[in-house]
Amino acid sequence: MVDIQTTSGTSAIWGQIEDHGDDGDQFAHLEFDLSTSLIVTPSVASGGTVMTLTGNGLPAGTQLYLTDCNSGITYAQFTSDSSGQVPSGVTFTVPQLDNPGPETGALITWAIDNNKGCNQPPNPVGLAKFVYEATMTLSSTAGAAGATLTASGSGLVANGVYDIVFNYAPLSTNLQAYTGSVIGVIIANNQGQGTSQITIPSSAAAGTYNIGLVSTDNEGGMVAAYGTALNVLPTFTVGGVQPGTGTSFTVSGSATVVTLPAGSFLSVGYTNPGTSQVTGIVIVSVQNALGQTVDISTATISPGAGQTTTALASLALLPSGSYTANVFVIGTNGGSLSSLTTGVSVKV
Repeated sequence: MVDIQTTSGTSAIWGQIEDHGDDGDQFAHLEFDLSTSLIVTPSVASGGTVMTLTGNGLPAGTQLYLTDCNSGITYAQFTSDSSGQVPSGVTFTVPQLDNPGPETGALITWAIDNNKGCNQPPNPVGLAKFVYEATMTLSSTAGAAGATLTASGSGLVANGVYDIVFNYAPLSTNLQAYTGSVIGVIIANNQGQGTSQITIPSSAAAGTYNIGLVSTDNEGGMVAAYGTALNVLPTFTVGGVQPGTGTSFTVSGSATVVTLPAGSFLSVGYTNPGTSQVTGIVIVSVQNALGQTVDISTATISPGAGQTTTALASLALLPSGSYTANVFVIGTNGGSLSSLTTGVSVKV
């Protein structure tokens, strides 16, 4: 029985080896290979993740290399300090790898060596281990039912074939079974990457849906190997607005105060640069000489494609005097609230 204990980079062997055979020399050449395991942060990664390497127990003051012994590629190099520690600030970027499986978490082990080769003693002098997981991204995360987008997977098994599943949900009684509808297929290349154009079902009601990725090695939805290939599922919101998009307007002319039979109004013109009619809400915030907000009014605009329309925001509730107005606009289908016109002098 052998118990190997490691504390602060120092290993000790406790116990005894029992010889039950007739040959008393069967353990005469017994050897133990001990390697220092360094700390990799974060412990779970995918292609492109930047990792930090820390730890001790290495040869002191030595030029060392972080190497994938399978490919022979070195991803970081550093010189250990006088106490055998990894100096601060040692990082490396995880490349796109073909995943040895399972896709939800494969253990990757790279060697720390002195560039004499992974298998040449005393190498490796240390090990760096992390978990590599598959990921899938969508070119758009919100839109209408029937929308077409691109799904991109990485960290997959080389040349693996995967179904893309809309409204994916594992069964609580069997995590290797799932419900949902297949809307595309990804075939990974030899680096574990692949893309596919998918279409959101036109019958999908408004709401947010999980998009799953599962192996095609299944029967009736029963994935024989590992179930889902993803730890984190991307989502698509039907009826939502893709972040960073939405209706946009451009200001046409200057904001002016006009007097109509119904009272005073702030008039602002807006042009729709899009290719279809859109609707927006214009918000006018009015401040007095002390900077206090004394009135907020709104107006609705619906310019057609390439057309200009005028918003009239009522100032009728303001007593006579001089004010400053800031005008904001936002599309009714989303987008960012934009301050398109600020510091407008208003005299009522």
